[in-house]
Amino acid sequence: DEVAEVRGLGLLLAAQLVDGIDARTVAAEALVRGLVVNAVTPSALRLAPSLLVSEAEIAEAVAILAQILSDLSPNSREQDPA
Repeated sequence: DEVAEVRGLGLLLAAQLVDGIDARTVAAEALVRGLVVNAVTPSALRLAPSLLVSEAEIAEAVAILAQILSDLSPNSREQDPA
């Protein structure tokens, strides 16, 4: 729900985020968690893994991004009673 579109070719991809999620914030939090991604626009992330990336590393990267996006989702903030 937090990603509006994925585009690219091969391993070079961009994830267009939905309104309300700032790509720079996602990229900064990803770096804290050990994942390097690039905010190419305020609403798009560039994913450019090594050609030698393993399936396990991809799974880990996806899990990290999914958790960050879930944490930053406007929907999760609306439902948060805090």
